[in-house]
Amino acid sequence: MDSTFYNADDVAAQLQVTPDVLRHWTREFAAQLSVSAAGSSYYRYTADDLRRLRTVRDLLGQGKSMDEVTSHLAPDTHNAAATPDPVQPAPGSAVVIHPGDPDSGTGSMVLREVLTGFAAGQEAILNSQQANRNLMGVVIQDNFSLKEENAKLRERMMKLEQELNELKRQQAEQRAHLELRLRQVEQRRDWLSRLVGF
Repeated sequence: MDSTFYNADDVAAQLQVTPDVLRHWTREFAAQLSVSAAGSSYYRYTADDLRRLRTVRDLLGQGKSMDEVTSHLAPDTHNAAATPDPVQPAPGSAVVIHPGDPDSGTGSMVLREVLTGFAAGQEAILNSQQANRNLMGVVIQDNFSLKEENAKLRERMMKLEQELNELKRQQAEQRAHLELRLRQVEQRRDWLSRLVGF
């Protein structure tokens, strides 16, 4: 028995589907897949899982419903050799789906839905990132404005402090001048008092 395991990226590449489509199929057909593939969050696929998923892809591509694919796979869970391995396109070759082609059925619809959902999710992420950038720009601009306002406030406070110091100096000078004049007046009064004899 082959004990090789494949991760989700490898299986998606071999099936030529997106990882989202592979996860969708893994959930839908969990009963037909191994426990290592469908029973854990690590998605470790066996060679039998890969073969069954190829069958899923081909049947969905032929327009079969999920129930029809499940019915087709039900006996396959007991007989691994029942369905031959379909021929795979060469790596790197493009798969073209034409309208009316049997391979352009449910599989392509699921793929389109997944891709549409993925594109919408990407657009939402980009919009969210743009909104975050815009908000960051506003915050940065506000910070610059606040820094400018703080600088102006500091400058105004320093100017007011200088004006206050100047007023104190002038007041001290005026007081000293007044005290000098008062002493001079007292000296004259004393001189007049002595002169007149009071």
